[in-house]
Amino acid sequence: MLRNIANIDWLTYLLGMFAGAMLSDQLHLPGVLAFNISAIIFSLIVLLGIKQQFRRTPAVLEARPSGTILDLAPLYPAFLAVFLLNLGAGIINVYPAIRATADGVLDKNVLLTIVMSNGVFALLGALAVKPIFELLGALPTIAGAAVLLAACLAMMSLDAGLPMTIVSSSAMLGFGQIFAAAAHAHMVSSVAPDRAGRLSGLFQCCTYSGVAGNGIALSVLGDRLALGMVILLCAGSALLAFAVATFAVVRSKDSQASCPGDR
Repeated sequence: MLRNIANIDWLTYLLGMFAGAMLSDQLHLPGVLAFNISAIIFSLIVLLGIKQQFRRTPAVLEARPSGTILDLAPLYPAFLAVFLLNLGAGIINVYPAIRATADGVLDKNVLLTIVMSNGVFALLGALAVKPIFELLGALPTIAGAAVLLAACLAMMSLDAGLPMTIVSSSAMLGFGQIFAAAAHAHMVSSVAPDRAGRLSGLFQCCTYSGVAGNGIALSVLGDRLALGMVILLCAGSALLAFAVATFAVVRSKDSQASCPGDR
């Protein structure tokens, strides 16, 4: 159930990103903002309704202590991998704008094509993560997605024309969503339900701090290094995330082998 909730969370995020690209082509900016504000208000109404429903429903589970951040220590390598991957992959948020600025010839329709193509592949990644997760297991899925994402970033650094830009960035988003959904689902499923909220908050902190770190790195290095070199550095960060995830896979297997109950 927790894995399904995590998958739905990522799926709705991707649908919103895809819808945003479509709306920006149909509406002016004030219309998009009005639509967005309406969606936020509707979400708040739904959340308030859920809260009221919980107040009317008697508690089923007994209250348990919330614990501390140290309770999540076995998952620290996974948190680090999430941060490092987003430190590299965060460039996708500004990549269409970077290409438009660098080339000076990409019009609105081309940029929307890039964004919508990215959204389609990201959606496919989110839909594919469950069967891949069940086939390979959580940690191999996370490690495999990380190394494939690093390879996509390396392809982006070649700057081999617009088609390669669309293919590499779209594939990168697809593998990125597989990594994110698999990591989130695995981590949430590894703790007691009363720890899930704390873990999800830390997961989001690692995600967005990595993206923010990528933005800072771009602003500092963008004028000093060629774009291809900056993207290669991003690929290196994603590759480091793969190394950390692989370490977590090996350590997990070692701990299972040494567990007396499994002998």
